[in-house]
Amino acid sequence: MVGMKRISLFAFACLCSVVAMGQTDDYARFKHLLDKRDTVGLRTFIPKWEKKRGQSGDTYAAWFNLLVLEAMTEGLELRPDTTVQEGLLISDSVGNAVGSITGHTFYDAEKMARAYQKIDEGIRKYPDRLDLWFGKTHVHLLEKNYHAAVETLKKALDRSVLNHNHWSWTNDKATPEAPETFFFTCLQDYFSQLYEAQADAVAMDFISHALAYYPENIVFLNDQGALLAEAGKQDEALRIFLKLHDLAPDDDIVVSNIAYLYKKKGDKKQAEAFYKKLLKSKNEELRTIAKEELGQR
Repeated sequence: MVGMKRISLFAFACLCSVVAMGQTDDYARFKHLLDKRDTVGLRTFIPKWEKKRGQSGDTYAAWFNLLVLEAMTEGLELRPDTTVQEGLLISDSVGNAVGSITGHTFYDAEKMARAYQKIDEGIRKYPDRLDLWFGKTHVHLLEKNYHAAVETLKKALDRSVLNHNHWSWTNDKATPEAPETFFFTCLQDYFSQLYEAQADAVAMDFISHALAYYPENIVFLNDQGALLAEAGKQDEALRIFLKLHDLAPDDDIVVSNIAYLYKKKGDKKQAEAFYKKLLKSKNEELRTIAKEELGQR
């Protein structure tokens, strides 16, 4: 990232957790019980909902949420990590930090298997319900099962080619934004989570799959360049960012990444040329970094 240790990514305000407008009374009741984590109430309500309305993408999502909730247990975890931001540090007899105690969520494997079985059944019946795909991805990420999250996203990408990004959301309503825009925005949010977790190998698997379908997507290309740079393949990364600069010459994120890579390569002249382009950026952080790199105050 420019000014940091990793390349800059495109950042979007992902609305993946937003509930579609016009929700039914049944869906509103489900959300109320879910927000309270009332598993007993949900166990009673969901079957009644299904009996009254029949199976739907919403009831599959409801069962999945309930099963995941029932699989979760909050507890404390003793770890050798002494760099935690939250938790209790443990010291030895002479005051040296030797570990920490932090809150942790545990997931019962057998119960989680039932939850995934239920959401997979829902996806097979309602493959264009994007909330089902993303709900499954979200839970994989909660478990830090990055490989499984990417496999789910890859299958969603496969479906996007078949349905031409004609997605629906909760209550079978429209997605909160235009379907294709919303799909790509959320994919970038998930990629960012993988990137921040430094799960670079599975992140590259995901991006390679995405680019096979959408080879000119500027965001995916930027992601690929970021991962190549992290792998020490600076020349390959630079070629991608220069290509992106041709496609989007006014994009400051791309310009900042090019400047950063030239700096890493020791090409002071080219680095300065691209940092100078950032002096007129609307992004205050990028302007500040450019001034620092150019020796300006």
